[in-house]
Amino acid sequence: ANPSAFLRALEEEPALADRFVVVAALGRLDAPHGSAHLERALASRDGSIRWLALEALVRRRDPNLAARLVALLRDRDSLVRFSAARALREHGTA
Repeated sequence: ANPSAFLRALEEEPALADRFVVVAALGRLDAPHGSAHLERALASRDGSIRWLALEALVRRRDPNLAARLVALLRDRDSLVRFSAARALREHGTA
């Protein structure tokens, strides 16, 4: 209900940004709230976190994402690769 308070709490305890429930909540905030955290989550060691962040950024039609989608096609997690391919098919250009 209060994205600013949520993001402030996340800034105070950055380790929370690598938790599935926190990334899920970030993905439900209206853009651009939390976009920077979601972009950082794309580098998480956890494939589920990367996938969740990618799905949220795709839903938001994040303009910074297009440049990263091709690299995400080579992610070690199959869900991330699948989501990147789907995002390129739906939102990519030549």
